[in-house]
Amino acid sequence: MPGPALGSTPSTGPVVDRAELVRLLDDEQANLQVSVEAWGDSDAPEVVWPRLWSVVDGRLLDVRTDDGAVAPVERPAGSVAAELQWALVGAVDATTPEPGTGAEGEAGQ
Repeated sequence: MPGPALGSTPSTGPVVDRAELVRLLDDEQANLQVSVEAWGDSDAPEVVWPRLWSVVDGRLLDVRTDDGAVAPVERPAGSVAAELQWALVGAVDATTPEPGTGAEGEAGQ
């Protein structure tokens, strides 16, 4: 799991106190939940990338779990777009056959 954004202060690090977490999410203004699945030739996804971002008091929080504990970390503007791009490129890479494996089909010709 990546650490806090560059230039962040200790107050923008993971929230470890459950009461603070409840207070934060109780004041939530918006959230975005995304799941990217990459389906290849199998009956199940090859890559599953679930994410949750929350906006609280005008701050973007990247809500993740760390060893089972919820750990929201403040992120700068543009973080969601950058991570979505990373996830989609990874999904395409995971489902694109390697050249020369004989699995290219019409797309690889």
